[in-house]
Amino acid sequence: MRHVGIDETSDPYHFGKSLVDQIIATPGQTIGTHTYCHLSCLEEGVSIAAFKADLEAAKRVAARYDIPIQSIVYPRNQSSPAHFKAAQEVGIDVYRGNEVHYIYRADARGDEGLGRRALRLLDAYVNLTGHHTVSWAAIRQSSPYNVPSSRFLRPYAPALRLLDRLKLRRIKRSMTHAAKRGEVFHLWWHPHNFGKHLSENMTMLGEIIAHFEMLHQTYQFESLSMEEVADRCRPAVVSTQERHG
Repeated sequence: MRHVGIDETSDPYHFGKSLVDQIIATPGQTIGTHTYCHLSCLEEGVSIAAFKADLEAAKRVAARYDIPIQSIVYPRNQSSPAHFKAAQEVGIDVYRGNEVHYIYRADARGDEGLGRRALRLLDAYVNLTGHHTVSWAAIRQSSPYNVPSSRFLRPYAPALRLLDRLKLRRIKRSMTHAAKRGEVFHLWWHPHNFGKHLSENMTMLGEIIAHFEMLHQTYQFESLSMEEVADRCRPAVVSTQERHG
């Protein structure tokens, strides 16, 4: 087991307050929770009580820095209605749900087969399951607010580099689909995946951002955090602009 240092200077791999400070200082950025200890909710032995206690611990840490925790991304995309209710009880009212298709169904790791994983990989390059955009009305009707995933941005992989054009085309077409219909497109990725092949990954992200800028100019497409989406969906808010990138 790797030794844990005393602070970020001596051990930047286990401490990252400076990164949190940068996020807080960046306009348009918000901080949610991924649970306190990366709790995979559907694994054997994980109770609702344990999950709720985990979220309360995460909120206590955030409160030390005056960070309100309103949103959650569930580790390994494992969740259920019981978890949504427990999260609401501690003040978390918006989450990133899964795409609505059986290959993206929330399961414990042992319940996933190679076939489903293979289909998810193929779906990243070829539209097998649809655009997975969502209407504002559908988000408003969910409780807590579900801002479901539209597409996972897979990092650059040398072995699959010849397919990168297909991956980007898949993402751009779904973004355009959402922009034209005034719907929500939710792109996500793991930032640490960009640490390897950084130049290629940033080039890929830059191309997506350029496409967003075009959609913003043409269709008034917007970039919003999950918290901002939730704020627009609250009953007291009457929004005249409902376009999300």
